[in-house]
Amino acid sequence: MPTFVSFLLSSIVGGSVVSALSTLLLEVWKERATAKFDHRLEQQMAGFTHSLTKQLTLIETKRNWKAQALVTLYGPLIMQFDRTQRAFQRYRANDLYLEAEVMKRSNEAIRELLLSHGHFLSADLLDAAGLLIEHYDVWLAEYARVRKPDSLDSDTQFVFAGPQGYVFPKAAEQAFRDRFHALQADLYPGL
Repeated sequence: MPTFVSFLLSSIVGGSVVSALSTLLLEVWKERATAKFDHRLEQQMAGFTHSLTKQLTLIETKRNWKAQALVTLYGPLIMQFDRTQRAFQRYRANDLYLEAEVMKRSNEAIRELLLSHGHFLSADLLDAAGLLIEHYDVWLAEYARVRKPDSLDSDTQFVFAGPQGYVFPKAAEQAFRDRFHALQADLYPGL
């Protein structure tokens, strides 16, 4: 019987040692697997966070660019277009003040806005901008030719660029109005 008891004790002790060792090894493996998983998850989350931050920055940059374009170029252009349109509707023969103070200044302002803020123009508006600038260049040159300081008498006629072949490009103006409204609707829906 002593052999059986010693066999039984050695089996119990051996089984306990094997069980304890197995449990220890399983815990070590579990900790390593968890650490590896956590590390991979952190890497993926860091990549996701970086990508999301990059996308949000890009969205914010585009929105800021659109807002700057609206405030710096498109809004002032629309106001000047409206100003010249209203002045033209008030047109009376030989109203030299209206022409000199409203038409000329607005034409100069529109031309300057387009030339100095061209970085806000998308490719589809470059031709429209070119047509407007060309019209205003011809109009201003004609104005300088016709409006000599001593030519402000009652026989002086209004200045037009159309007879020189540069009729006002209404479609170009409309393209800028459309862009203004599109940007405004995109940035400030419901206005």
